[in-house]
Amino acid sequence: MKFVEHLGNKIGEFVGVDQTDLLIPSEALKLRVDCNLDKPLHRGLMLKVNSHTTWFKMKYIKLAEFCYGCGLLGHVHRRCELYDLNILKPDLQYGS
Repeated sequence: MKFVEHLGNKIGEFVGVDQTDLLIPSEALKLRVDCNLDKPLHRGLMLKVNSHTTWFKMKYIKLAEFCYGCGLLGHVHRRCELYDLNILKPDLQYGS
């Protein structure tokens, strides 16, 4: 459980975890985290587990309007100033 809290605190402030995910081995954990929505959401995190560094990919559920170009909530990539100005790479960094 300490690792799960550590992971959540890397994203923002850890609130909780779906306990059923801890009982059934799977590829994903569902964490509840309070995070600063004025900054882009994390796409993932590099964490050292034992002696290996591992990439943990983030997926988000139940998001309102989300820009897959800049990673901010509140608009979609078709209305993103950064995306329209070609400041961002042409591909959508956060998926499609």
